[in-house]
Amino acid sequence: MAKRDIYQIEGNILKRTRRECPKCGRGVFLAVHKDRISCGKCSYTEFKKKVEEKPAPKGAKVSRGTGDDSAPSLTD
Repeated sequence: MAKRDIYQIEGNILKRTRRECPKCGRGVFLAVHKDRISCGKCSYTEFKKKVEEKPAPKGAKVSRGTGDDSAPSLTD
């Protein structure tokens, strides 16, 4: 990742697009992963919270396909 991707200039203000490491301090940014953010220097890690799917309301039809589009649908 290039440094130009970590910073953003808005007018005369320099904004950082990534969080800085709370242990290492200024100038050391946290890497963003799918399930966590981490520091490559000191291995500081924060895990992201999982977003749970909301259950379908009672009485609603739920389609659980097999992934095969040629198979007949059970919900029709």
